[in-house]
Amino acid sequence: MLNRHPLRRWEWITAVGILLLAAFLRLHAPGITEFKRDEATLSRLALNLAQGEDFPVLGIGSSVGFPNSPINVYLLAIPYAAGNNPI
Repeated sequence: MLNRHPLRRWEWITAVGILLLAAFLRLHAPGITEFKRDEATLSRLALNLAQGEDFPVLGIGSSVGFPNSPINVYLLAIPYAAGNNPI
């Protein structure tokens, strides 16, 4: 039988604090994030998926020549499903 014990209060506070700090650092200044060819291609693929035009089985190309997994496309399609602007 597994020894299961609930997380202590300080563990919850620490975990929530780390998540809040990470969210703040990621979202406080969206204009400083680079948006180049790779990001544009990823956005186009996600928008096409959200609009039902295409279902990619491969993601964008990588620097070593192998395509990435399409999971990034699938995840980015979620906000695109709500509208054309993912922000």
